[in-house]
Amino acid sequence: MGLKALKSQGWDPDARRGLGREGEGMRYPIKVVAKEDTLGIGATIPKEIQEKKKEEKPKPLNRKEAKQLAAKERQRHERLQGEIYGRVDVESYLRGKGDDG
Repeated sequence: MGLKALKSQGWDPDARRGLGREGEGMRYPIKVVAKEDTLGIGATIPKEIQEKKKEEKPKPLNRKEAKQLAAKERQRHERLQGEIYGRVDVESYLRGKGDDG
């Protein structure tokens, strides 16, 4: 992209002249490298965190552990659904905590 723009403005890469009006600047534009992470310009990940990321691998679960994990997730999901979509007055009545008698 940058090289195309410079060529369209009249700069000749084969002329062995630098950038700028007098031709005494840099001979070639700086090569651009795409930044793939989301840290920010000039920021780096500390080595401690990089090492932790490399070490952490989930262990394979056996059938019993997978079943327990699925049951726990199901209970968590049902409780969350109840908290979000449940009505307080109906729940208190059904659970016997109401003052109706």
